[in-house]
Amino acid sequence: MGWTDDDLDELHHMAHLQDAQDAMAFITALRKASLDDSFAHPDLLMSLKLFFPDTTIKAYNLIHAAISERHPDDDVYSYYHVKQLSSELSGVVPLVHDMCINTCLAFTGPFADLDRCPRCGEDCWDQKRSTPQKKVAQQKFNTYPIGPQLQALWWHPDHTEKMHWREEHRKKILKELKLTGGVPEVYEDMLHGKQYLDACQSSKIKEGDSVLMLSIDGVQLYESKQSDCWVYIWVLFNHAPEERYQKKYVLPSEGLAIWNGALNILFQSNPFLFVATADGPSMAFLTGLVGHHGKFGCRLYCGLPGRHKPGAPTYYPAMRQPHGNTDHPNILINQLSPARSLDYEHNVQCIVSCQYVAKYEQACLETGITKPSIFCGFDTDHILLIPLSFGSDIMHVAAINAMAFSW
Repeated sequence: MGWTDDDLDELHHMAHLQDAQDAMAFITALRKASLDDSFAHPDLLMSLKLFFPDTTIKAYNLIHAAISERHPDDDVYSYYHVKQLSSELSGVVPLVHDMCINTCLAFTGPFADLDRCPRCGEDCWDQKRSTPQKKVAQQKFNTYPIGPQLQALWWHPDHTEKMHWREEHRKKILKELKLTGGVPEVYEDMLHGKQYLDACQSSKIKEGDSVLMLSIDGVQLYESKQSDCWVYIWVLFNHAPEERYQKKYVLPSEGLAIWNGALNILFQSNPFLFVATADGPSMAFLTGLVGHHGKFGCRLYCGLPGRHKPGAPTYYPAMRQPHGNTDHPNILINQLSPARSLDYEHNVQCIVSCQYVAKYEQACLETGITKPSIFCGFDTDHILLIPLSFGSDIMHVAAINAMAFSW
């Protein structure tokens, strides 16, 4: 299950409508994206080992001179150079991309070579400041990659110890499950969940991997204007619950070479996107599903049909048959279909391959999908199957709402 590289290439070639082509272009770019793994170079690794033990400038320069004299073929970095590189590797240096002046999009991925915004038509370049030799963008957008931030958390011995909490707690949970017949006495954290434990059992999540939650929400910056700003953060489940939501451990927004500052070793760590959370409008952007404006609006794609009032656009997961309506029979709560009951991969192909807008709109109604999720670009070994990686809407769980009327 999930998408292989060949599957995505085939799906990309099936796309006809422009929005489908753009979505597949970003998905393909994400699958092929990587960070330059500077740790693989032994000269840089040696220089960092000399730099991180709080070596003074004088001592570093003396060691630098001695190594260069004895091993002239080795390229030992200067103190200034290795200090600069350590800052860059820590993640404090953002990736900067040109952006539409109206914040429609960033000129990256399939839009990287465009001179005008395909949404609003605004020029990418500032005509007053640009010259024939150098073009200056009207707006810039900064992205802080998660990879270097994770690497930085492992460098310091104190932080390294905190990063081991997830693995230690997993071992405790497995011991508990052996004593309780496979059912935990208390569900106190996401680590007790079946999806997480299954991913560990199948080695999709391994010791040393960073298990992440992405949380995104829209921000309305102007009173009379629709939200056009999206803020997201990364929450790291390697930390204990009492620490993972603290400001210093919440991270703003390929396998990574990680330097373990406590053990002084280099190891491979794969970030694993365990869950993505958002409110309704934001989640629709992440999942590519229709959300509460479509018949099949379940975030986990269980296939439960929603119902709406005549003429109203919002669908609700009503389970009782409406009066005078025979199209929607009663649905028993103990007979609900499990998550991902609908064939997600097949339905995505139906959406992407539509050649005409009318056919596309009909396919959206029948499948509950508007586009393939950008998360299809993740390596399937480092994410739960789409859309299982998207959190359900706990604010609208039936049992929670029912409690308000049970007193």
